[in-house]
Amino acid sequence: MYERDKKIQALLKCLEHSEDLLKHHNSPEDWAELYYNYGLAWLAVMSTIPDDDRSAQARKHARENARCYFERAIAFCKKDPRLRVQVKKLTYCHLGAAAVLLDCTATAARTEQKHIPPEDIKDAQGHLDFVERVLGDCLPLGSRMHLFKTRSDQYYRQGFYLLAKETAENALHIAKSNGFKTELVTLQERIDFLNRLYEEKIRLTTDNDADNSYSDNDASSEASGSETTAKPKDPRLRVQIKQQTYIYLSLAEMLLDCSSTAARNRQKSIPHADIEEAKEHLNFVRDKLGVSVPTGTRVQLLKTRSDQFYRQGIYELAKETAEDALQIASSNGFNTELDSLQKRIDFLDKLCEHKRSRIVIEDISNSSSETCCSESE
Repeated sequence: MYERDKKIQALLKCLEHSEDLLKHHNSPEDWAELYYNYGLAWLAVMSTIPDDDRSAQARKHARENARCYFERAIAFCKKDPRLRVQVKKLTYCHLGAAAVLLDCTATAARTEQKHIPPEDIKDAQGHLDFVERVLGDCLPLGSRMHLFKTRSDQYYRQGFYLLAKETAENALHIAKSNGFKTELVTLQERIDFLNRLYEEKIRLTTDNDADNSYSDNDASSEASGSETTAKPKDPRLRVQIKQQTYIYLSLAEMLLDCSSTAARNRQKSIPHADIEEAKEHLNFVRDKLGVSVPTGTRVQLLKTRSDQFYRQGIYELAKETAEDALQIASSNGFNTELDSLQKRIDFLDKLCEHKRSRIVIEDISNSSSETCCSESE
């Protein structure tokens, strides 16, 4: 346990002493740094506690402390008037908070396929979305790599193993391209682990589908009294996958009301239930049919996924997904897609810029209000 870890105990004592010294010192940067380091310390504590029933209470205590300190650090970061410093610290704090919520503080914790409460996953996603949407353009490559790693953890905890693997591969690409050698081995191990999970999921899904197909056919035969009246699914797997993919993508487009450029450009409110249903259709295509989906259909999947993010207001992710579609289209000679995809990317880029400028204005306004309140007091 961490009580016996002299290094962690010494670190916590140093932080307590620092907190005493800062009590009469109004410095958002120092307070943010202090609470961020507190969060890291409790994150380290959490990683030393076994994840079993006997240690559950101690681990929960460490987890709550880590989360609390990261959230305090975030609050003080927002008060720092220097935008560059604020962005840097906010990134680290949000990523730390997300790691705590996803319980992916170490390799051992990550490979433990445990249940994470949906509200914790949602909160973690909120932290990552903030980094991606608000700070995305300002992120240095090292921070972007860590964002991909933590986003991969989010997808892993949600059971989206293919997306988790692809996101980890993005992190590995950045690490290789920029000489982050200490990250290469762990990222490759993570990718291999996620690939095994995905292959196992595909195998189980295929087996279940086969069992269900046989059951359906048997039931039909019994009901009619003859095998000749049974109407099994199309036995040609390739045709079946193609048909299912088109159906699910069309349903998602309809739910998102993005069947045309004019419809897409209308920034209308789509019911949350419709967006979630569209998301499920797209997840089905990605998770269940992903390996078999041809390249052209993958472009359509990415386009519709971009529409989903757009309707959710996650413009940065919508733009990046559309860019992925454009890259595939360019590489494979799908020339009819290039112009419309580029227009979509430009449209989303304008929305991103507008959203960022609005957030900056709101932050400045809030900061001014707080300053006025402080002066009046």
